[in-house]
Amino acid sequence: MRSVHAIHGGSRRGLFTLLTVTAVLSVGACSSQTTATGGTQAGGGKDLTFAVAAEPGQLDPTLANTFTSAAIFDSICEQLYAVTPEATMTPRLAAADPEFSEDYKTATIKLRQDAKFADGTPFNAEAVKTSLDRHMTHPSSQRKTELAALDSVEVQDEHTVRLKMKKPISPGAFSVLLTDRAGIIMSPTALKSAGDNFGNSPVCVGPFKYDSRASQNYVKVVKDPNYYDAAKVQLDSVTYQIIPDSTIRVTNLRSGDIDVIERIPTTDIDTLDGKSGTKVIETKGIGFISLEVNVGNANGVGKPAKVDGPMANDAKVRQAFELSIDREALNKVVYNGRYSVACGFIAPSAALASEAATKCPPHDPQKARDLLKEAGVTTPLKVSLVLNNTPEFGRIAQALKSMVQESGFDLEIQAQESTAALAATSAGDFVLYMNSWSGRIDADANITRFAATGSPSNYGNYSSKKADELLTEARSEPDLDKRRELYGELSTLLAEEVPMVYLIRPSFYTGVRDSVQGITAQPNGIVDFRVARTAG
Repeated sequence: MRSVHAIHGGSRRGLFTLLTVTAVLSVGACSSQTTATGGTQAGGGKDLTFAVAAEPGQLDPTLANTFTSAAIFDSICEQLYAVTPEATMTPRLAAADPEFSEDYKTATIKLRQDAKFADGTPFNAEAVKTSLDRHMTHPSSQRKTELAALDSVEVQDEHTVRLKMKKPISPGAFSVLLTDRAGIIMSPTALKSAGDNFGNSPVCVGPFKYDSRASQNYVKVVKDPNYYDAAKVQLDSVTYQIIPDSTIRVTNLRSGDIDVIERIPTTDIDTLDGKSGTKVIETKGIGFISLEVNVGNANGVGKPAKVDGPMANDAKVRQAFELSIDREALNKVVYNGRYSVACGFIAPSAALASEAATKCPPHDPQKARDLLKEAGVTTPLKVSLVLNNTPEFGRIAQALKSMVQESGFDLEIQAQESTAALAATSAGDFVLYMNSWSGRIDADANITRFAATGSPSNYGNYSSKKADELLTEARSEPDLDKRRELYGELSTLLAEEVPMVYLIRPSFYTGVRDSVQGITAQPNGIVDFRVARTAG
């Protein structure tokens, strides 16, 4: 990660108001995009405004399924463990690293004794058990797959929990088990009071606590005096301002009306890094942008069923589509070559990477046409693509449309607001879905949620007994070399069946005003405001 400092400059509030109105008109948002900072200008005092690209959706850690929700939770809902900028696990609500039994089927976790929830409820082992049990058993839980390896949670004493695993678990797989939303612990008092409405006003442990929200507009969090490290928190509030249009985000950062922005387009990096009073933080990514194929979602996620159509019924057609894509050209056209191509769920820099896991299918339009002919498909074959209506995804879709046309595909682009796109995909109303995954520090979390039978994030309802066996075996294997071999075998299987097409492995570029200091970012792009501060 790097940070390049710049000079100060830029205009302010009037331009923000004009541009946010323009953003509403251009992206079809259903509410005006005014700030929620109580009249305090961005960049002044201790109120910070962070422009995010999408509506967060659910703010219930058990039910949430968007990147923006994870970004907000980082400020208000801490996990037992966190991920450092160096992509390692570190204790957060846990007091120390887990202690494993000799058979790797039990992990004992000591807890902090100085933490309280935002509502004053004590943080203890019973609270941990309540939250983890809810993550595992709630009918609509998005955490079930993430905790698939966990059998039960036992309270050993007030500040110690023992996690019983269904099978042995590798320390690597365990490292991601409780560092994402599945590791978030919620106030048992608030859960009992709010039930399924918990997400309307979430209560957890964090440097900030939930304050207010306007759908499609903003979420505001304020400093929590109950936080165990409250003395280190310098900001009074952070407002997550929803601005889908990256051009508007960039312009408002330059003007000084926004303090921090996520997902800087690669075309704007050079204009921000060291100019207009801004700097750029680069974080090398471990996630990917991909296309999920509907191979079995006719009745909703988690209910594999027969789906009509060549893409669903014939792997040769899916292979042909993948062979139609020139990943290197896609990276150059859309991202100025600043990202890298993605050929699988494991980043080449990962300890579990292998030739089999990172092998990329060649761009071969002629072979693609031959496969379509073998499959008996009449060309051009119309294929629809559902995607979020962001400029970035729009550029990818247009580039793909041009590429695959040469091989005999007619790509129909269906851009929708992010929550609408996700709802359509979950219901099975898609052929292809463009998805992005910010990445986790172990391979298990980068593939199980997308390929395991019944996973709530397996939108295409891909179901393979062999894949499920390999996922389970790799998760349970403590030996690194054996895990690498298993993931290589799984990668080969997925390359043949093509339930997903991997496209790009992004880096994350965060734009920051010179007046903001103390910003850090995780390898998944989430920005940490715990020790951030602003100068007038």
